[in-house]
Amino acid sequence: MGYCGGSARCGILDNLQLKGVGKNQLHGTRPNSPADSWHSSGTVCVSEAGREAIWSSVCEAALPYGAVASLAIVLTGTRTSEPSQGQGTGHPPRRALLVREPALRPAHFLRNVYFHASNPPTAKTCQDTERTGIAIHRLADAFAQAFEPKASDTVISTINSGLLEMARRFAAQLAASFAKRIFHGGLCSSNIALDGRFLDFGTMTTVSAYRRRSGAPIPGGPDSWTQHTQLATTIAHLHTHVARFLKCSGRESLISVNEIHQEFYAIWNTLTEIELLKLTGVAEPSLEAYPVLCRTRLCKCLSEFITRGAKTPYILWDADDERLRGTRPLESTGKYDLNQILSAIAHPRSSDEIWLALSAEVDDVWLARELRESYSNLVDWHCSKYPDGLREAERVKVARNAQRVNSDVSFLTREALEVDLKSFDIEPEGLDRYIHATVARAKAIFEDTPQEDAAGIDLVGREFT
Repeated sequence: MGYCGGSARCGILDNLQLKGVGKNQLHGTRPNSPADSWHSSGTVCVSEAGREAIWSSVCEAALPYGAVASLAIVLTGTRTSEPSQGQGTGHPPRRALLVREPALRPAHFLRNVYFHASNPPTAKTCQDTERTGIAIHRLADAFAQAFEPKASDTVISTINSGLLEMARRFAAQLAASFAKRIFHGGLCSSNIALDGRFLDFGTMTTVSAYRRRSGAPIPGGPDSWTQHTQLATTIAHLHTHVARFLKCSGRESLISVNEIHQEFYAIWNTLTEIELLKLTGVAEPSLEAYPVLCRTRLCKCLSEFITRGAKTPYILWDADDERLRGTRPLESTGKYDLNQILSAIAHPRSSDEIWLALSAEVDDVWLARELRESYSNLVDWHCSKYPDGLREAERVKVARNAQRVNSDVSFLTREALEVDLKSFDIEPEGLDRYIHATVARAKAIFEDTPQEDAAGIDLVGREFT
């Protein structure tokens, strides 16, 4: 929930949530910070709605648990109330409503210590401690709806299994996100659903070459290498609230947070290894059957290419923000581009040809040899499972898949999308086509099994007021 009460510019209509309906009583103020113009006005501009639509569709295709779906963008025929939001155009940007699925989030079950209802009178607004207690007593029902536990489960057993399943899903979602170079940038208890789906994509970006990008100008905050730890903390906070507000009775006891974290990090480590190895072009079922020691050897090699010279976080967004000064570099660091290297060695070729390709990209002889051997071993092992007459065709398939999943994703950086989408704040004509095209291009890279058709977003109500 952050500094607002959660959904501070949203409303519910039947089974839909509308974002951008205006500021409601859940709006709060960030301590010691200027007001956020978007939340203060309660509005959504066309470019923001477009970004939400793009990323919800991309994450739905790219990640194991997808995203909360953006169903439609309604053009209201009006403009936002903040002139400063016009980005130098002389006019405030055009206003929109984003229609999306409603979703329960961990934040709905956590206290918000900074929240103070801003719209008097507040007599009808209960204390947040009271609200949290009521919510925690409904957590078992929320888990039952999300995860379908056994009918015989008690409240405590449902919560225990729900916390474990939530940890597994969060870990799997973040492992795939990291390997596919997708960085949410603002993951917290309010930006992920209980069932693992991502939502609220204002800080979302791709990160080329796995550089260590920070999502917000906060010293020590999560970056693209550490965003999974943020959700491990969220799970621990939820566990603390359950222990405080829900009393166990009889022989039942609440699962320990250590057990939940052990499950979370075990899934994270295992699936991050599998997801990174998918960059070789070999399919997941074959990777899971590959000997563990060989798999780990290749993964360590790929990780070395990612981390070599890139261990210092950097930030590009809002480079003029005073909070950035002296906190971290404004340019990415890193010696190698793993995706470029894997694309270079992906063509079916002999070990000697792979070595020549690596020599042009890698100046560390030991690292180049390690990649050549471990990569060749995997592809040879995989192809050996096919009959003699099909092995060469399988090598070509693996190579093409490797080139696909290692393709350039810079068109999805926050900066690139912002440049493209801002034009639709002036004139929204063609926004639907842009969303379709961008999503289709992204899905062709990120999907494990790419499809020809891209999921769409409806653009309706051009004259709606």
